[in-house]
Amino acid sequence: MGEKIILEIMSRSFAAFLLLLFLLVFGLAFVGFRALQPQLPFSLGVDLIPRWVGSQAMLEGISPYSLEARQRIWQAVYGSPQTPQGNPFGFYYPPAVSALLFPFLLAGVSLQDATAAWCALLFSLWLFALAWLAQPEKRIASQPANFPALRLTLFLLGGLAFRPVFSNYILGQTALFGVLAFGAAAWLAPKKPAAAGVLLALSLLKPSFLLIPVGLLLLLQRRPRLWLAFGFSLAALLLPSFFLIGWWVPDFLREIGQYALENKTAWSPGIELFGWAGLLWLGLALTLLWLAARRRETGLVLAAALALNAALVPHTADYDLVALLGLLWWLKDRLPQALFYLLVWFPWLTLFALPGVEFWYGFLWRTYPSLLLAAAVMKTLQIKTQNP
Repeated sequence: MGEKIILEIMSRSFAAFLLLLFLLVFGLAFVGFRALQPQLPFSLGVDLIPRWVGSQAMLEGISPYSLEARQRIWQAVYGSPQTPQGNPFGFYYPPAVSALLFPFLLAGVSLQDATAAWCALLFSLWLFALAWLAQPEKRIASQPANFPALRLTLFLLGGLAFRPVFSNYILGQTALFGVLAFGAAAWLAPKKPAAAGVLLALSLLKPSFLLIPVGLLLLLQRRPRLWLAFGFSLAALLLPSFFLIGWWVPDFLREIGQYALENKTAWSPGIELFGWAGLLWLGLALTLLWLAARRRETGLVLAAALALNAALVPHTADYDLVALLGLLWWLKDRLPQALFYLLVWFPWLTLFALPGVEFWYGFLWRTYPSLLLAAAVMKTLQIKTQNP
């Protein structure tokens, strides 16, 4: 009994230490990003601005999908309410994200502080996630990596500079937050289903490439507390918007349907999905999903589902490629280290090798998902052969 109490106290003390460490890292990151804002040639955390301004409009009873809200967004981003020549920066998200922003808007937090805080939060979450991800899986710990200190250093550096993640915390995207929340939910679901349900709801702040993985996780983990927590959390995130602006669903569907028409996409499923790149991506993702299901390996099933879902929605830049983090996580202890780090650095290496960022975006979406999927499929088949 005494040992159990001591272990519980130690566990709580360690949790408190981690929380304090996280707050320290977040505080330092916030100060750093706030100081960086005036030095950059673009707006730090620019992708938060449409959500922030749209949520502000909602508090006034104005739909974030209306022209008036868009003009306010254009004013905040471009300095003019006139239709811009570049990215139209629509709200595009379901207003669940606004429920998280309302308290800060009502407290009078400035847009500059909000964007710096959001970028700092993403950076801090990723840094802590990396510290956990860098550990080898217990079930294959019998194959320890050589030079673990070097391995950890390379993984941390490669991860911090992993271009899709870098784009998330510089541009203030929500894709990274969604993937990390989903990964944490998948890990917690067997032991803490209520907490997992809350995280699953949060992962759907940007639902486009997480609908299939979230649905699969709910089906694989048939736990009433998971379903209830997920349902109540999603309702809590969405209900305020219905009270403020009424039935917004048709407006949201119309706006999201125009996304590929309004933005210059690097990957458009209406164009690329049935070309060679799309068919290869789909074939490899479905093959991996089938192989993982046969092996009853939940983590790999969910990683394959993330990669599959990403092929079915449009993307403008590289930040949504964080959908492939599940594959990188699965591959990290199964590939030769040199090959694994080459895959981690592949986006940066190709960016410097290819002419023009726009061309690089298209190249990356047509090659990188299939590259990781092919590595996972081959490794799965190799493991099956070794362990018939």
